[in-house]
Amino acid sequence: MTRMSAQEERRIAADIVASLQGEGQGFKTRWQSASPFRNIIVDDLLPRESALELAESLPDPARLNRHDSIRERKSGGNPEVYSPPRALPIPAPASERSVP
Repeated sequence: MTRMSAQEERRIAADIVASLQGEGQGFKTRWQSASPFRNIIVDDLLPRESALELAESLPDPARLNRHDSIRERKSGGNPEVYSPPRALPIPAPASERSVP
């Protein structure tokens, strides 16, 4: 696991924006017509190198805290071991901000 720099995070955010640019109406149509539940799949959202870099910044599943009980099974990051990436700053284009 390698912590991404703010500059790397901004570059990946820019890659995502570039991939989604102008797709708002298409996403809206696909979302509204998806069945049996609403969903959208975005193929090739990131260039391969960016996707691998992002995946490398995630923790090793073996190092996550595991909690199993009758009611739940979950894994969580230990802040001493895993420092998650900051939220990527991805602005919505003004023309597509109100797409429901």
